[in-house]
Amino acid sequence: MDMKRRISDAFIRLLLGNSFENITIQMVLNEAGISRATFYRNFADKYELMNWYYHDYVNHLMIVDDFSHYRNFIYDTFVFVKKNKDYFKKIIDVHDENSFENFIYHYAMEYYEGIYKELFNCDVVRQHDKLQMMLISYGAGRVVCDWVRRDCDMEPAELADVITEMLPPSLKKGVLIDTEKK
Repeated sequence: MDMKRRISDAFIRLLLGNSFENITIQMVLNEAGISRATFYRNFADKYELMNWYYHDYVNHLMIVDDFSHYRNFIYDTFVFVKKNKDYFKKIIDVHDENSFENFIYHYAMEYYEGIYKELFNCDVVRQHDKLQMMLISYGAGRVVCDWVRRDCDMEPAELADVITEMLPPSLKKGVLIDTEKK
């Protein structure tokens, strides 16, 4: 088993009975059966560990889907969050610069800027387009967290449709909007 996965699995087990704030690095070390040095070779802190689970899954989707079907990528992401909503319920209320919501914002911005730069073969995103990316990226974080707080009350397919419809025009050119939905 990959060491990051081993540490993440231990962290997830700890979250079942503890709040994020009460989990210490020492608790993670004990649960994973690893040394402090091993932990810090893999993660900077428990916040990075908290967000890694989502990051790892979404990165896997990127490899599988290669972003050729944006709507299905978004759908698969929402299915993952819903399936693991107990985990996400524990982490969405962490409020600081390392929050899950802030992580989603930065992750989405990186993704959208990458699409834009590749599509327009440029190194810099126009200010107008960057503002649109910021809006959808902030919104994505808020939507995911609010959805989890509401116990995932909408179906992933419906959320994927809404997010896809909101995509700025400059980015719609860069992704295939699926006509065949999951």
